[in-house]
Amino acid sequence: MGRAIAQSKFIAMQVNLSATSLEGLRTEYEEQLGVRWQTDGLETILEFPPQIGRGELRQIQLRSGLTIILKNAYFLESVDVQIPDIESEILAFRSSLSGRAKATFCGRPEEYYITPKQSRIAFFPSLGGSIESQPHQRIVQVEVTAERESFNELIADRVDLLPQEFRDVLAGKRRDPLVQTQILSDVAIRAAEQILHCPYQGLTRRLYLESRAIELIALHLHGNYMASSASFKSDEIDRIHYAKEILLSNLENPPSLLELSRKVGLNDCKLKRGFRQVFGMTAFSCLY
Repeated sequence: MGRAIAQSKFIAMQVNLSATSLEGLRTEYEEQLGVRWQTDGLETILEFPPQIGRGELRQIQLRSGLTIILKNAYFLESVDVQIPDIESEILAFRSSLSGRAKATFCGRPEEYYITPKQSRIAFFPSLGGSIESQPHQRIVQVEVTAERESFNELIADRVDLLPQEFRDVLAGKRRDPLVQTQILSDVAIRAAEQILHCPYQGLTRRLYLESRAIELIALHLHGNYMASSASFKSDEIDRIHYAKEILLSNLENPPSLLELSRKVGLNDCKLKRGFRQVFGMTAFSCLY
C-alpha cells in the first residue's frame, strides 16, 4: 500500500489556498469545492460534493481552545490541498483509523505519511504545506487540537512530567516542527470510535465528547512518549522516527537494516527493538 502512495497514477484535484487566517482558509475551501459549511450549534460540517466523492469534514468546538475534527471521506480522485504559511499555536493529536495520505509542512522538503491505525502528535509553528489524500479508500480520522494555553490548563501546568521537546513547545521556545508517530493502541481506537459514534445530543453530547477528547490526548501521550521513552533516550527516539522517514522516502529501493542503522547512528539491534516499541511493527512492515 505504501508503494501505491508513491506511484499514484491518479490526477490530483488541486485546492490552492492563499488566505492568511483560518477563517479565510475555510471560506476558500468551500468556494473551491463548490459547497458550504453548515453550522449546527457548536458543530460545523462540510459535506464533500458528489463530483469528488462522499463523506464529511466535521469540526466540534468544546471548551475554549479545545476542538475535535472528524474526517470521514471516500474520494473518487486524489485531493491535493495546498496551504499557505499561517502562524499556529496548536497541538494536534490525530487518530488515523483508516486511509492513507502524504503531506509536507513548514517548508520541510521531506514527506511524511498518514497510514491506517496511526497515532500522531504534532506541533507546527506554521500551517504552510500540502496534504494529498488518496482516492478509492475510506479515510477516517479523529483529531483533537488544543491551543498551548488550553493544554497547560488540562495538565494543571505539570509540564515537568513531559519530555523536554514537549516542554519547549508549551513554553513557546520551539520553532521547529514536532511530529511523533506510533501505532494506535486498541484502547485509543475504541475512544476514537466512541467519538465518531457518539449517541448523545445537547449538553450530554458536549460533555461526553470532551471527556473522550481528553482521554485520547492522554492515550496519545502515553503511547508516543511515556511508553516509548521507558527504555530509549529522547535522541534515540528521534533517530528511530528518522529511520522510518528514510524508509518511507525510499519505497522503491529501501536501504538494508544495516545501512539504515548507519544512516541514523543506532546499532541494528536497537533499531529493530525501537521500531517494535515505538511503532508496534518491524522496520520494514511500514513499507506495506
